[in-house]
Amino acid sequence: VADPVLDAVVFDMTNAITKRDYGRASELLGQLLKKQEEPIMILGVISKELRRLYTARMAIDSGKDKYWLMELWEMKSDYPAKLLLSAAKKTTAAWCADAVQMCQVLDRRMKSEKGVDAVGELKLLLVRLGAQRR
Repeated sequence: VADPVLDAVVFDMTNAITKRDYGRASELLGQLLKKQEEPIMILGVISKELRRLYTARMAIDSGKDKYWLMELWEMKSDYPAKLLLSAAKKTTAAWCADAVQMCQVLDRRMKSEKGVDAVGELKLLLVRLGAQRR
């Protein structure tokens, strides 16, 4: 279970990425690292948020509404669903799929390879997410 503050910061970070505000996304990652959040935990929350963004993009592409998204992610309010749909409108399904896959690959590397610079890899992930075309 992630810290609610960690979830909120990562939401803001992924939102900054979808707005192409990479400076803000990097700043938020820096704040989390300064608070000594574990890189694997940060990656887990980033992965979760990107999966949520991907499902929102799929909802948009298939004509589903915020209520479908609320049910899927067990949201108690429509406000987070609206925010998620708004962010998803700035992406493509291909970008979301690539982003989720990049997180999966990095997760595997962090958990199975010795000597991985987890902090450096998180920073590189942000750069790669920013470099991808939406």
